[in-house]
Amino acid sequence: MPILLGLFFFISGASIASFLCNLSTRLSKNEQVSRGRSHCDHCGKNLSWYELIPIISYLFLRGRCHSCRKKIDVSYTLTECILGILFALSGLVWHQSIYATLPEPQAWLMLAFWLVNASLFTLISYHDYRHFLILDRFVAAGTILNLVLLALLYQIQMLTYIAAGGLNALFIGLIVLATKGKGMGEGDIKLAFLIGLVTGFPHNFTALFLGFVSGACIGVILIISKKKTSKDIIPFGPFLSFGAVTTLLFGEQILAWYLRSFIIF
Repeated sequence: MPILLGLFFFISGASIASFLCNLSTRLSKNEQVSRGRSHCDHCGKNLSWYELIPIISYLFLRGRCHSCRKKIDVSYTLTECILGILFALSGLVWHQSIYATLPEPQAWLMLAFWLVNASLFTLISYHDYRHFLILDRFVAAGTILNLVLLALLYQIQMLTYIAAGGLNALFIGLIVLATKGKGMGEGDIKLAFLIGLVTGFPHNFTALFLGFVSGACIGVILIISKKKTSKDIIPFGPFLSFGAVTTLLFGEQILAWYLRSFIIF
C-alpha cells in the first residue's frame, strides 16, 4: 500500500511540475498560458503526446528534441523529479502521521496545504533558477491561497502565522539594507514573508536557517569546483524554498533534534 500510494503521488507531482515548467517558460516569453500547444524551445515544433510524458519522454528521446535534435534543458526533468519526490514524501508522511490523528476534513485540508505549497515553492524556485527573478504574481497567489487554507485549518492562530511572515520579511529586509541589495533583493523579502506565513512560529526561523545553510553549502561547492566565483549571482529563492518545504514536512522533528542536541535545560 505505501509503495502504490507513493507511486501515485510521485506521478501526480511530476505531471504538475511539467505544467508548472511550461507555465514559467510561457510567462518569461510573454506567451499566452491558456492557448497554443507545447513546443520545442529551439525549433518551435509542436510536441506530440509521447514527447510530453514527464521524465519518461526525456529519457526516451535521450534529452534531445525529436525534430531538431538540439538538447532539451535538463532542468525540466529535474523539476519533475523533485516535485514528484516532494509529493511522494508528502503523501507518505501524511498517511502515516496525519491521516490517523486528525479528523478527516482537517486531515485532507492538511494534505492539500502541503501539496499546494510543494507546487508553489517548486514553481518559484524553477523560475528564479532560470530567470533570476521571483515573480510577484507567484508570491501574491501563494499568499492568498495560504490565507484561505490557514483560515480553514487554524482559525484562531491565523495572526501568529501572519506575524511569523512579518518577522521573516523584516529579517531579510534588514539583510538587504545592510548589503545594499547585493545577493538578495525585494523578491526574497516577499518570499520570506510567504515562508513565514506557511510555516508559522517558531518554524519560520527553522526554514530560514535551512535556507541559509543549504545556500552557503552549495555556494562553497560551486566556488571550490570553479563553476562560480564569489562575484557571481546565485539565485537564493530555491534555497529559501528548500528550507520552507523541508520545514513543512519535518519541522517538528528538526526543532526537537535541535533542542535536544544544543539546548541545555
